[in-house]
Amino acid sequence: MPDGEAALAKLNGNEAFDVMFVDVVLPRAMNGIELVKQASTRNPAIRVLFTSGYTNDAMLLNGVAREELELLSKPYRRDELARALGWVLEAGSEFPLFAP
Repeated sequence: MPDGEAALAKLNGNEAFDVMFVDVVLPRAMNGIELVKQASTRNPAIRVLFTSGYTNDAMLLNGVAREELELLSKPYRRDELARALGWVLEAGSEFPLFAP
């Protein structure tokens, strides 16, 4: 998806999704955190794996604590992505940041 708005539109369609793999920083107005907040109100069971190329310090400046997310740091290899997605799908994840 080119941006958060397009991803949200896709999530609002008729297809079912089990997991979101989303960058913390997205183009345009909606960032990855806001996208997941909105998506989780529509589908509270959706699993989420974030990715970012920013350091923990840069994320903290944007109001995101590393401990609040399941985060795969860039750059990553395909096997790392596969393991991280498998873990999120298998173990699930609870994000206090997105609690109702």
